Amino acid sequence: SKRAVMNIKYNADLIKICKSLKFSIGSFDRAKDQTGEDIGRIITGGGTAYAIRDCGFVPDIIFDKGGMRKEEMIRVISEDIESLVEKILKIHQHYLKFLNKC
Repeated sequence: SKRAVMNIKYNADLIKICKSLKFSIGSFDRAKDQTGEDIGRIITGGGTAYAIRDCGFVPDIIFDKGGMRKEEMIRVISEDIESLVEKILKIHQHYLKFLNKC
């Protein structure tokens, strides 16, 4: 079961990096009202629950592009804090390489 999550600011380039790292990815539209129940212990919220139901499993990444007065974000989800840190560092390392190419 996945018990660790970290939110990072949404950036389309970060989503591309997550795809290149072969992370499973789900998303939802925060501009739409999504109702849902708590999913496990990791996160509550209709949008997150919707993305999990849509995927059929808890993906590595769930993102949204925000909505009116709602900040866009990327949720990085993992089994435990150690594997979460590994995922975040992989994303960070690839993002630094991306920035150096620009």
